[in-house]
Amino acid sequence: MPSFPEPAPAHPATANTAIRRLRGDRSPAEFAAAVRRAAREIGEKVSCDARYVGRLESGEIRCPNYAYERVFRHMFPGLTPADLGFAPRQAVRGRRPAAAPDPTYEESDVQRRTLMTGAPAAFATALMPRATPPSRAGAAEVAAVHEAVRQIRLHDDRHGGAGLYPHAAGALRGAYRLLDETSHSPDTATGLAAGAGELAVSVGWLAHDSGRLPEARSHYAEALATARMAGDRSLEVHAFCNTSFLARDAGRHREAVRAAQAAQLLARDLGSPRLLALLALREA
Repeated sequence: MPSFPEPAPAHPATANTAIRRLRGDRSPAEFAAAVRRAAREIGEKVSCDARYVGRLESGEIRCPNYAYERVFRHMFPGLTPADLGFAPRQAVRGRRPAAAPDPTYEESDVQRRTLMTGAPAAFATALMPRATPPSRAGAAEVAAVHEAVRQIRLHDDRHGGAGLYPHAAGALRGAYRLLDETSHSPDTATGLAAGAGELAVSVGWLAHDSGRLPEARSHYAEALATARMAGDRSLEVHAFCNTSFLARDAGRHREAVRAAQAAQLLARDLGSPRLLALLALREA
């Protein structure tokens, strides 16, 4: 669950020279590979590619989402988001600039909105709540839930999350109906629970990103409950970490610290010193 992509700017973005400097003589693809490798080291899942690096360097992404923030903190210890050339999160969350849009960018903005409303609807359709869910769930349904998680994260990375939340929330409801209302084997139940929990974290992030803080809190709580029932420590750490960020942004600072401490305690069993160090930084 690991980023704040935002709506298309009303005027040319300011290039992020800090990120370009940190990339050095590596190609965008090589830098993207380094980002993905760093993410794996701390248990994060990001879909960074050369295109995303280009959006960072051009300034189109003024502040990355929390998953990318954690990865960049791991890659560049001691550097703050400001040192990395990013704007304060509060200044960019879910807000379109007040100035009238520049006609030069109007066409690309329309195309972008079309993509953002069309693609999510397509991948969410298979998981949308249905009047009559299948009587038995199997490997195909597990794969569909995990694919929804992958597509949400990929779309958020490449295009931002605007307009995505309603579709993703529908997919989440469909995933839990599969878990709660169908018969399935123990292995299928484990796969559905893992997928539904990760989907809840991703949907919670989209709610958080779009300013729906109560909904985000509910989705993270749902992910925590699913993780605990399934005994999935990694998912539980992910949900607690995102809960900590949400609590901080909502002004509940003690809750933010408690959630970070809970994630840190659970992470000790996962055997990742880097993840523990990052969680300690989050608690601070």
